[in-house]
Amino acid sequence: HDLKEAIDINQRQQVETKKTLHETNMTLKAKDAIIASMAEKMTVMEVAVKNVDLPALETTRNTLCQLQSIWNEAGVSLKVRERARCQIESCLEDTCTRTLEGANLFKKKTQADIDSSLLKIETIF
Repeated sequence: HDLKEAIDINQRQQVETKKTLHETNMTLKAKDAIIASMAEKMTVMEVAVKNVDLPALETTRNTLCQLQSIWNEAGVSLKVRERARCQIESCLEDTCTRTLEGANLFKKKTQADIDSSLLKIETIF
């Protein structure tokens, strides 16, 4: 009788330990997501700060002057130049948007995989 009671106590402790471990893992994942989000925000800020940096600003100006010189020599139309200016302006925004679209596709695929797995499990039981 004492052995059965000890086993029951042990099983309850195991369930509690598993529950605590699961909660800790979920907390860790949430904190990892926060850290990743902050790192991504820092990347955006670093790019913005880099573009304000005087040597970077000078390099950008020199690059633009070279580009404008080539465009002038080649007789590139204002339409082409405006399109290039818009591309330069929206480069970071485009990258963020493409990354978001990729993340949304990944999320949808993951959810579809989960749904498919759940359906398979349901058919087993």
